Amino acid sequence: DWLYLAINHPAGILAEFWLGSLSLWRKQQDPIPNAFSEEYRGALSEIVQDPTLPGTLGRSILAGQLAFLMAADEQFTREKLLPLFDVNNGILNFQAAWDGFLAWGRLNPAVAALLESSFLAAVQRIESALFLRRERFVKYYTAMLGYFAADPLNIWIPELFRYGSVDIRRHFASDVGHRLRNMDEAQQQEWWKRWLRLYWTNRLRGAPDVLEPGEIERMVGWLPRFDLLFAEAVDIAVQMPLTSMQHCSVVYELSKSELLRRYPTAVARLMLYLGESGSSTHIWYRGRELIDELVKSELPSELENGLKELVARLGLT
Repeated sequence: DWLYLAINHPAGILAEFWLGSLSLWRKQQDPIPNAFSEEYRGALSEIVQDPTLPGTLGRSILAGQLAFLMAADEQFTREKLLPLFDVNNGILNFQAAWDGFLAWGRLNPAVAALLESSFLAAVQRIESALFLRRERFVKYYTAMLGYFAADPLNIWIPELFRYGSVDIRRHFASDVGHRLRNMDEAQQQEWWKRWLRLYWTNRLRGAPDVLEPGEIERMVGWLPRFDLLFAEAVDIAVQMPLTSMQHCSVVYELSKSELLRRYPTAVARLMLYLGESGSSTHIWYRGRELIDELVKSELPSELENGLKELVARLGLT
């Protein structure tokens, strides 16, 4: 954990001092400069060029503040810091830079453009011992392909699947769900139209790989996050292979959601899909209440009868 070592070491504390001083200096300038003064360029260059352990620790701190440094001096950041994210410039620099960035770093359009090639090169080593923060890398990789990448479907996702294990794919599915939860409707629509709908339908065809149970459970968990897209997402979800689910909370979440009243037919289809999955009974918490609400709606008779049979078969009370 390079960043943890750095913030508890004099070298890291000194790097933080220079960053804090730089921030104060910039605020005092009018207009705010887009390049360092000679004093700051010299101090930060010393950190970047120091071949010893203190230098490596200092570089981890600097990498954690990449967005700030890009705004403060883009040329310096490109020339001095960007090479640290390439393993060919030293394994320790690679580890320290990624560790700092993945712990503290902030993505914005400028940083995303700067690190695009670095992400695509680093994902090739996602399963190696070089990476200390795999889950954090997946979170940032998801943000890159979801918000900034020009071609997420043909480049970013295939690269993740080529080099990542099943666990990495599950982390990816979990992070997509987390991001959908925090999006407004316009942001969901943008993701859906640009890449997410086609990604999901491609997975039904086994591209870039077949769906596995852990992914399916997490992708079913995406459904309560949607609003206007809910019915269309259910149409895709119920085509996924049936798999026994252990930790899915979709029934409980829908029982508390307006989606139950807005899209009763889609919710009913999803309940019948889950009923065929052989999932653990505890995923059906509040399932009887949900189904009782559904049967009060004007559902097609085959759906209503299927739900009643489901209640009896599962013994929902």
